[in-house]
Parts: sequence; C-alpha cells; structure tokens
Amino acid sequence: MQEIIEGCIRNDRTSQYLLYKEFYSYCMAICRRYALNDDDAADVLNSGFMKVFTHIEKYDPEKPFKSWLGKIITNTAIDHYRKSLKFSNHDELSEHEDMGGPAQVYEQMAYKDLLVLVQGLPPHTELYLTYLP
Repeated sequence: MQEIIEGCIRNDRTSQYLLYKEFYSYCMAICRRYALNDDDAADVLNSGFMKVFTHIEKYDPEKPFKSWLGKIITNTAIDHYRKSLKFSNHDELSEHEDMGGPAQVYEQMAYKDLLVLVQGLPPHTELYLTYLP
C-alpha cells in the first residue's frame, strides 16, 4: 500500500487508479450515508478522492491510511450535505391558506367536546391541570 501512496504523491495516474479501486466500496458506503441518492454519492466520492489526491502528501505514514481517507471522505460528504440543505425545496408560507389559530378552534368547540377531551387525558395530567392559573 505504501508504494501506491508514494505513487499518488508523484501524481502517477496508475497509482491513483489503484488507490481508487482499492477503496471505492469503503468510501462509497460512507458517501451513501450522507447523500440523497446514488448520483449525489458518486459526486461526493469523486470530490473526496480529488481532495485525497491533492493533499496526499500531508498523510502521516505512521497512522492508518484507511482512517485518514475515511475522515476526508466523511468531511467531504458532510460539506456536500450541508450545501444541499441550503438549496432544498421550502414552501413559502404565503402560498398556504390561513387555517386559523388555536383560538378559532376552541371557539368552535362546544364545552362538552372539551370536557370529553380533558377526561380522556391520563390521570396524572388531570392533577397538573388543577394547579394551572
């Protein structure tokens, strides 16, 4: 493995391919945990490997390579996930019909309906309600 890593440091395309092939499944599993679909996971995987190849000279050979690689892929996946949250679809509140607030609901309910609801509460809830102002 050290020989492949040294080849990647020299920007050897064959070494990069071998590294990619060796850790593809491991890294794709990480990416799928954070991505919404397989296409997004593949994008994250490729971005992560680009970071790995760009910064592989910073890898400390005294530590396990798989852990270092996993950390980079995980951080890339988290960054991608955070970016996708910014662009997720949100409905505008103005597009929805005003259904009225809780006060309108209580005004429409009869006293007997409220009494049935309160009596349906668990016993310890009734004790709490007696102490409310």
